[in-house]
Amino acid sequence: MQEVNTLWDLLEAAPADRTALIVPDAELRISYGALREQVSAAADLFASAGIRPGERIAMALPNGVPALVCFLAAAIA
Repeated sequence: MQEVNTLWDLLEAAPADRTALIVPDAELRISYGALREQVSAAADLFASAGIRPGERIAMALPNGVPALVCFLAAAIA
């Protein structure tokens, strides 16, 4: 069994085709694979902007998928 130490470990351990998020109001389901892709892309964007591990960032986003993606990306950037 794979050891899980971080949020990213948890995301990586989940099967890509399984549902990670359900947004009932938008009738939207996001798989772990799609979530990983979005989080990785956002983390790459943060890194390209010069954000390094351990630095503090601020985000002003409404509750929802973009906020969760940015939160997870900040945790792994």
